[in-house]
Amino acid sequence: MDLDTHGMFICSVTEARVISDRETMTYTYYQNNVKPKPETEGKHGFVCKVCGWIYEGDELPDDIICPHSRLAMVAMGMGAMEVTQ
Repeated sequence: MDLDTHGMFICSVTEARVISDRETMTYTYYQNNVKPKPETEGKHGFVCKVCGWIYEGDELPDDIICPHSRLAMVAMGMGAMEVTQ
């Protein structure tokens, strides 16, 4: 079955055997141990709560507009931004 970016196989298992005693790589294991981590050391910024865009800087300008959601942003606690209408 074609799911655009993924493929799904629907079948019945007729035979199975253990190939390895090693733990299988789950999505969570991949995210925590394999996927490269972004380099954030020494960087400061604010994250748009609508689209996830990151403004890098120590202070958020008063007239900042997110280039992706095109909405004005205001600083909140913990380095996040909030949409203002």
